[in-house]
Amino acid sequence: MLPVGFIFVAVALRLIGGFAYLSAVIRGKAQPYPLSWLLWGITPMIAFAAEINAGVGPSSLVTFTLGVTPLMVFISAMLKNPKWLKLDALNMVCGLIAVGGIILWLLTDEPVLAIVISIIADFFSGLPTIRKTIKRPRSEYAPTYLMSALAMVVTIFAVQSWSFAAGAFPIYVLTVNLFMVWIITTRRK
Repeated sequence: MLPVGFIFVAVALRLIGGFAYLSAVIRGKAQPYPLSWLLWGITPMIAFAAEINAGVGPSSLVTFTLGVTPLMVFISAMLKNPKWLKLDALNMVCGLIAVGGIILWLLTDEPVLAIVISIIADFFSGLPTIRKTIKRPRSEYAPTYLMSALAMVVTIFAVQSWSFAAGAFPIYVLTVNLFMVWIITTRRK
């Protein structure tokens, strides 16, 4: 279980990064792919429920926070420019796999399996955004991904009782966020 101070820091970093991205969308500095952000909001909520079911405790609030701002980004993106939602073959396949993962979680009562399914669903949710970022790196806002990575570092280093349920989702999110920062910063040069 994370000490309260670490939970506060990790949650604050996630919220700061999420609201920075939300602001970037509103100001036109970021053009999110809405389906990724919708699913990025849903999959942490699944992991959060699984962590609660597995008895992870207060550190699961960090996972909950991972879902809050993406849902807000989805809503703001759809209000700002519904045309950002493009449903080509890759986007549809990834979306279907992600939704399938969500349905599989609902059919299981096993927390570890739910976390694995959430990670797979989250990964496929993000593939369209990764593809978009590779093609148009200026369409994304690196500080948000960096703040999320820092929040996951705090979360990972503060885990006192290691288990798959406690560490898998934060390690996965750290990896994806660092990869996004790398794509955005190296492709812009």
